[in-house]
Amino acid sequence: MAAGAAPPGEVDMRTALAAVDVLVALTCVALAITALRRRTAAPGAGPLAALLLGLAVWGLGGAYVTAADAGAPGVFLARHLAEGATLVVAVALWFVVASVVDPTRRPSRAVRTLVLIPAGTALVLLATDPWHHRYFELVGDGVRPGPAYWVGTAACYLTAALAIAGGLLAMPSAGPFRRRQLRVVLLGVVPTVVSSTAGLMWALSDSDGGQLARLGFGPTAVIVTVAVFRHEMVRVATVAREQVFEHLAQAVVVTDHTGRLVDLNPDGRALVARVAPGTHGDLTLGDLGLALPTGDLEPVEDDVLLREVRVAPDVFLDVRARALRDPRARHVGWVLLVRDVSDEVRRVRQLRDSTLELLTRTTDLSIANQRLNAELVSSEQVRAQLSDDLQHDALTGLHNRRVLEPAVEAALDAAREAHGRASVVALDVDHFKDVNDAHGHAVGDAVLRAVAAGLAAGARPSDTVVRVGGEEFVLVLPGIDHVTARRRAHELRVLAGAAPAAVGAPGVTLSAGVASYPDDGTTTAEVLEAADRALYAAKHHGRDRVESAAAAADPQTRPA
Repeated sequence: MAAGAAPPGEVDMRTALAAVDVLVALTCVALAITALRRRTAAPGAGPLAALLLGLAVWGLGGAYVTAADAGAPGVFLARHLAEGATLVVAVALWFVVASVVDPTRRPSRAVRTLVLIPAGTALVLLATDPWHHRYFELVGDGVRPGPAYWVGTAACYLTAALAIAGGLLAMPSAGPFRRRQLRVVLLGVVPTVVSSTAGLMWALSDSDGGQLARLGFGPTAVIVTVAVFRHEMVRVATVAREQVFEHLAQAVVVTDHTGRLVDLNPDGRALVARVAPGTHGDLTLGDLGLALPTGDLEPVEDDVLLREVRVAPDVFLDVRARALRDPRARHVGWVLLVRDVSDEVRRVRQLRDSTLELLTRTTDLSIANQRLNAELVSSEQVRAQLSDDLQHDALTGLHNRRVLEPAVEAALDAAREAHGRASVVALDVDHFKDVNDAHGHAVGDAVLRAVAAGLAAGARPSDTVVRVGGEEFVLVLPGIDHVTARRRAHELRVLAGAAPAAVGAPGVTLSAGVASYPDDGTTTAEVLEAADRALYAAKHHGRDRVESAAAAADPQTRPA
């Protein structure tokens, strides 16, 4: 045996270990290809593909270093590629966790830059190592970690720690399905973190810990891939919670576009337990006895009303279904408002049976008809009240934000047809938090009700008054030009600000922003944005005033 050559047994072991690395790397490549093909369907698919490819390069480079002799051609390059891949994996992991934390938006450029700085610095040191040899120092026929290697190792662990910390911090406020997805992702990271740390400790003892560090690749690749694709329904739940009142006092069921249940409110869970007791795992609308009209997974219509659907021997439901669409207008699921009408149906059926019996009793026929008609009228009144409740604010009785965009769109359509004008006024109660802090939330609610009553009293029958949320209101003024709208805004602002005093609450002031069609925008979104911009300009310039969108300069900050 030649001097310096490795014993045959050691060579065989190194070859076997390298083969395992190659097999895991190829698996990562296959999973990465799948992720790239599904990147339009799942928000985290792109970062996941980068993470998998990084693991593959890390494994292939490490496999060559393991199998080859220290002086073999390409070992230097393979070692550097593997080390660079570790930094890519850490950064990609952060982006995967970020996509799970909030699938609807990308992290800001500033946050991305802060995350990339440590890894980027380490990559620069690694790329220039052939000239300064501070990353891997040459020692005889081999190498040993240099000072820059520990900079790269610290950058890798720092980036991974930021990813893990971000996931853990997001869990308390996440919905149940997104929280489950975060747990699976963070669980998938554990094998690689543990094996990498063990490999690092091994390396500190002057042994080659590369193979040990790569033992966790396979589990990490599979678990994180499953988390991104198996639980991509979290994207649907996020969109649904943005469009539906989270605490609506009736059963709410959210599904993906295939009809699989992805979220339920407490009443929804109680309904499922009643209709499909003892079921486990993923449920579909079919398991509940419900079916929605779809064609090739696209809804035939976006709003569906199902009356008195029998889903169990003694259970009947009224269902209002609304198709959910993401920001690209793609159908991602359904949200269903479900009301149990079993008692009503049972009463109606009992009345019908009684009517048939009473047909033989002419003296009681009139009484039976009156009772039946009364029940039917009551049922229709309940349905009408439900529809009205969905469009009105519970605290103030004003229209809620569901009505806002349709009202603005209608006003703009009328203005276009008549070549006229339309305006929108956005108002906000100044220093409302101080009212709550000083007098309590009960007084704060009284102030909001009084302000709402003042705005409603000063509005025309053709105007629409909307409580957008909190202490913010919007008035839609059809047929009103900008000058008139500004005057009306001032009058309503003063009237509404004085209204709380009439009910024994402290008086307040309001800031207002005015935007008009077509001067400040030609679409609903543009006019609403212009009014909002004008409102914040009014608050920025001292509050208790009216600002026009055309004259408003964007404030550097938005006061509370």
